[in-house]
Amino acid sequence: MKKAVFVYGLIAGITISVFNFIIMALCKTGTININNGDIFGYAGIVIALSMIFFGIKSYRDKYQNGVIKFGKAFLVGPLIALFASVVWAAASEVYYQIDPETTEAFMDKYCDYQVSELQEKGAPQVEIDAVIKESAEMKEMHKNPIARFVLSLAIFIPGILIALISAAILRKKEVLPP
Repeated sequence: MKKAVFVYGLIAGITISVFNFIIMALCKTGTININNGDIFGYAGIVIALSMIFFGIKSYRDKYQNGVIKFGKAFLVGPLIALFASVVWAAASEVYYQIDPETTEAFMDKYCDYQVSELQEKGAPQVEIDAVIKESAEMKEMHKNPIARFVLSLAIFIPGILIALISAAILRKKEVLPP
């Protein structure tokens, strides 16, 4: 199980890292904006975390003689997601240390975008002020490396969902037999 978790977690973590670094670079150049950047970001997460499915399948085929129970599959999936999350969080922190200005500029753009969206919708000033306050708190929190690391681990959450779906599908030995 360790090998499947390591290999597929590493692939997923590297994939999400590459996707996000490309998105950051494209946002920096103005090629993409916050609207479509979110779409690319979420797509990257789903694509990267699809490695959970392949990791469970690999474990089932190589170490379980083509049969795996839901519980065992659901154990492997979240471990892959957790490993991928840690790889992404570490890569994100390395990127921040190399180029903090880009990360901070992205945070500024994102916070400004949220405020401008509310203004365009004609939201009450109280709501806009609340978002400005939350944005300032988020920017301040983002300066703390531990907080950044913990926030980066958030991709573990969709990983759980993908692990549940993958475990449910792959428990049937007829699905993609070895």
